[in-house]
Amino acid sequence: MFLVIPLHLIAQNPCQRFDKNYVPVHLEGALQYLDCSWSFADKDTFKNKNEDIACSELHRQYGMWMRNS
Repeated sequence: MFLVIPLHLIAQNPCQRFDKNYVPVHLEGALQYLDCSWSFADKDTFKNKNEDIACSELHRQYGMWMRNS
């Protein structure tokens, strides 16, 4: 009976490992953190922006946050 339980019910959500003071040590960790911290709507909005506008906004928001943190 226990072998029938799907593993995704037991598996930990990858976003749970990011605490408030998480500092990524490699690019993959940074991208996973951003994927967890942005909502689906935020990702969709960013995806549909003009590249120049999206890059400048990303630099001013996340770039300054990374520098200051």
